[in-house]
This record gives sequence, C-alpha cells and structure tokens, in this order.
Amino acid sequence: MGEPQKVIFQVCLHDCRSQRKAMKAISKVIGINSIEVDVDGNNLTAVGVFDLICGHRKLKKVCKKTKIKSVEIVKPEEPKKEEPKKEEPKKEEPKKEEEPKNPVWHYQPPYNPCYMPQPFYVAVEETPHCCVIF
Repeated sequence: MGEPQKVIFQVCLHDCRSQRKAMKAISKVIGINSIEVDVDGNNLTAVGVFDLICGHRKLKKVCKKTKIKSVEIVKPEEPKKEEPKKEEPKKEEPKKEEEPKNPVWHYQPPYNPCYMPQPFYVAVEETPHCCVIF
C-alpha cells in the first residue's frame, strides 16, 4: 500500500448545500481517513491512502470548478516511548479450594419438542354400536 497523503482541493463552496454535497462526494472515495472543509478559503482537505484522480473526479461532478491545490505525504507520528512502570510486589492471596478438574457429567436424553409421547387410551363400552373417538 502507499503512504498516506494530504491533498488540498480548491473547490467553489458558496453555501452549506454545496459544502454538504462536496463532503458526501469525497467521503465515498475508498481510503480517506479524514476530511476538513475551509469555507472561507474554499478549500477541502482530504487525508488518507486513496486515489487522487478518483477523488478529483468525484468532486468535479458536484462542483464544476475544482482544482488540486497541493499534495503532501504525511509521515505517521511515532508513538512516544513510555518509561516502564515499577511493579509493586503483589500480595499473595490465599488459594481457594479448587473444584475437581474432571466434573461428573449427567446424561440427559435429547429433547424433541415436536415429538411428545401421548398416552394410549382404549375406550371399552358394553354397546358395540357407539362411536369411539381417539
């Protein structure tokens, strides 16, 4: 991948609507990390690893008068080295009784909510001509 770059576009921003359109158009470019708009100077600053020409084309669709003012390579800031902190000796805590490592497993038959065993009933009556419903 390339290095992050800071690109300043000179864009004609005359109201809030055009500013919003420019921000929306440049934010769709893949790889942009931050966007800043200077309304007084009509500048839009984009920082990140992205295609410069693609960003220019997106802005050109929204604002006809778009120019690339400057391109700079941004050096990543080096993290400050922190001094190692002195560790205080830790107090030993009394150990709790540990549970056995091999717990006892209880077998549970699989539960199937679709199949519920139904009791079997037989109706016995003295008259054989009656209707039986199960």
